[in-house]
Amino acid sequence: MAKDRENLTIIPILNQALKGKEVDGVLTYPIYLRVVLGQKNTHLPIYLSSRNKDVNTYASEAEFQVFKANWDKYSASESLGEVYVGDIRFQLITKLATVVSNLEKYESVKLNQKFKLKGLRKRLDFMYTPLVSFVDQEMNEKVYQYLSNDKSGISDFIASLFDFSLPFEQNFDRLAWNYQEGDLTLPDTLTKEIEFSFLLKAMEYESSLSFREAYPAYDFLVLEKDIHLLDFLNYNSKTLFDKEQLLKLPLAHPFSRYVSLVPPSQDVPFYMEMYKKLLRRLEDKFKKEHA
Repeated sequence: MAKDRENLTIIPILNQALKGKEVDGVLTYPIYLRVVLGQKNTHLPIYLSSRNKDVNTYASEAEFQVFKANWDKYSASESLGEVYVGDIRFQLITKLATVVSNLEKYESVKLNQKFKLKGLRKRLDFMYTPLVSFVDQEMNEKVYQYLSNDKSGISDFIASLFDFSLPFEQNFDRLAWNYQEGDLTLPDTLTKEIEFSFLLKAMEYESSLSFREAYPAYDFLVLEKDIHLLDFLNYNSKTLFDKEQLLKLPLAHPFSRYVSLVPPSQDVPFYMEMYKKLLRRLEDKFKKEHA
């Protein structure tokens, strides 16, 4: 645990220092969280979505008084956590407060680093980034490097087509035909990494069908929700790990787009070990970028 761990206090405020906006004839203001650490403080806006940083959450003075009363009851509870019922704005307040509180514990206890308010928004952005976005970046770089170093005509040409702003599967499309026809071979270790990345993609695609946002790095690093991936692999094992079954899937099936291209060649424990290595790399990346 980090030495000199300071007391963390989180309070929702109605930021009337900013310009308000009129909604149905009532003036409303953006809701913020005031985060106090020792003698220092910072303010975090409450966004309607972690994906959309342009839309703040607003409330009238009367509405905020209700939120404040609910907050006082909420913060007096022994077991704080996200609230999933009632006004969506209050749910968002408790969600961000829970994330900040958990991040402080993660950095102070697990990483043994002193939690700081400086750079807090950037660290939250890191944690809100979908896990698959980090995988996209890694796999784009690894496959591009291999193709660039291979120097054969087809490899060099495909590498020249890579666009690092795209998800990995879109870049993989550029080499999929040559890979399937045997004109292009990939190292066994790299192939297994591709298998693993497509399993993660299939997990995310399946979850998106429930109209939920992509699993953020926060879920895996801070909350340690290994169950997301483990449940997905175990529940779908009869399809995912049977090449004949994969070939029978209709094109509209969630797994067909990803897993059928490079079917998994190993068992569930193997990919769970790859997952643990991914998290260790992410943790090192987080510590390096936000030391």
